[in-house]
Amino acid sequence: VTEIEFNSNKKRLEVSIKLFQDDLLKAIQARDESILEPCGEATTIQTLLENYLSENFGIVVNEKELKLTYLGSKCEENDLIYLFVSLDLKNEPEEMKVSNSLLFDQIDSQENIVNMKVSDKKRSLLLNSSRPVAKALFD
Repeated sequence: VTEIEFNSNKKRLEVSIKLFQDDLLKAIQARDESILEPCGEATTIQTLLENYLSENFGIVVNEKELKLTYLGSKCEENDLIYLFVSLDLKNEPEEMKVSNSLLFDQIDSQENIVNMKVSDKKRSLLLNSSRPVAKALFD
């Protein structure tokens, strides 16, 4: 599940992505078999997570792809991991195109829910391997 919210004070989109640790581990082990768990502050793990995100997640606003700034991760005791990203955006978006193919390479039936909030407007998208990109309007 991905949560995206426009922070008008900080002029950015704030993103949190919630995944199961074991699913994410399979995805990053496909890149580096020596990784034994996805949690930790080790530079190697954080770099792998950042690279995996940049390859499988993106946001386009007004035909312009926004640059991801990876902020880090947080593991929970309930086998979940949160990945945090911010994207600079000066003005409130009228539309947002989200690409989210996280875990599609590992799980054939993977579906990614994307919840978005811009001011008081909320939108949700359901993405899967046959539809990894979708657009939401906020006008």
